[in-house]
Amino acid sequence: MNDRVIQVQPSQIDLGWRARTDTAEIDALADTIKRDGQITPIALSKQKGKKPYELIAGFRRMMACKKLKRKVLAVIVANQHAESALRIQIIENVQRRNFSSIEMGEALIRWKGIFDTKPDKFPKNGKKQPRFSLYVALQLHIAESTAALAIQLATTLSAEDKKRINGIADTKKRSEAERKALSEIRRMSRERRLHKKAEERQRQRKQSESDDEGTGASLHRVERGDWQSWIPKWMDKSYKFDLCLTDPPYSLHWSPIAYKERKALGEAPSWDQLDVSWVFEVAKAMSATATIVSFCSVEAVGTYQNVFDEMGWKYRGALIWHKTDPAPQSRPGYSHAKEAIVWATRGTAHFTPWKNAGSSEAHDVITGPTCRGKERFDHPTQKPVWLMERLLRRHASKGHLVVDPFAGVGSTLVACKQLDIAGLGCEQKQKFHKIAISRLEVAQLK
Repeated sequence: MNDRVIQVQPSQIDLGWRARTDTAEIDALADTIKRDGQITPIALSKQKGKKPYELIAGFRRMMACKKLKRKVLAVIVANQHAESALRIQIIENVQRRNFSSIEMGEALIRWKGIFDTKPDKFPKNGKKQPRFSLYVALQLHIAESTAALAIQLATTLSAEDKKRINGIADTKKRSEAERKALSEIRRMSRERRLHKKAEERQRQRKQSESDDEGTGASLHRVERGDWQSWIPKWMDKSYKFDLCLTDPPYSLHWSPIAYKERKALGEAPSWDQLDVSWVFEVAKAMSATATIVSFCSVEAVGTYQNVFDEMGWKYRGALIWHKTDPAPQSRPGYSHAKEAIVWATRGTAHFTPWKNAGSSEAHDVITGPTCRGKERFDHPTQKPVWLMERLLRRHASKGHLVVDPFAGVGSTLVACKQLDIAGLGCEQKQKFHKIAISRLEVAQLK
């Protein structure tokens, strides 16, 4: 770097890439410069373009001087090549924590453009260059995952979303918006990987389509459509289900009287709201020793008991799933850390719940985490496979046929396939149906 300090007009300086700087910081620095003068020069590099210089370091000082309407600035012109200059700019912002993840990603994308022009190997020792995310992580002393995700965020988000997030003044809210955006990117990436893996598995699979038509353990399918369409079709094929394990939406209150009135009027219930009338229809396709196990809100347990009594089924009780990682609350109060699971049997001759469980009893509280990481997809009430496996081991056995009329992203059917228990399901929403099919394709027998 040339140690000689020169004076340059602000109009001759190209700001280049810059992260945001808080206005309060610039105001405070302007007061200091007004009182003491510009003690520290601004670092520039020469460039070819409309403006002869590009800013390397000292953005806040430059903004403070411009605020004071100074006609010339004290600068040092550094003999830095493009990568070194950009590296200094980024480090300055990293140290001051001015970056949003989007801004860091955009800076790193610019850096990558320079990095990609380098030879694949170091000229001195012939060793291979590290991947870019690792290279910048070592240069900036940050985690490689931080660099990689910042690049992914800046690459994937639309210009409109970037502008919206960067326009959030509150740092906490901006960080939250970035986290949500990153979460969405990860979810989309998981879905792409899942579908790609499923397509590859499908190509490799030698089993013919006809092998899937029986009611043996090879039967694992999720159909597109709602239960109102598929229950009659399955009945036409003479399927008799031994277990209904499902997680219906539960946002509407219901009573058996209301169901009978709607049935008399010929009105079909809406899929996207809780309507426990599905229990009456599913029961028609159940075997003589069948069991129904259904998730519901704690408040709806009594309603389900009334439904089972109305049908003449034996209500067996309610389990509680205690979530060890419930969603955080936005205001003070109790976290929603529980869901009820009601179960009932058609008469007394039913599959003994502990036959496959390895013990003669089980607690009615099941404790464990919700879906996280690679298992999580964009379904608001997705159930973890471990939980569905636990319930299947208690209420079904190999040779049984399971149905899930609200399959979602297919957790029940994935658990069935892993335990070698036949299962059928249906899902109305195309997006969830596609994920369920891919999950079933890649699921393996345990």
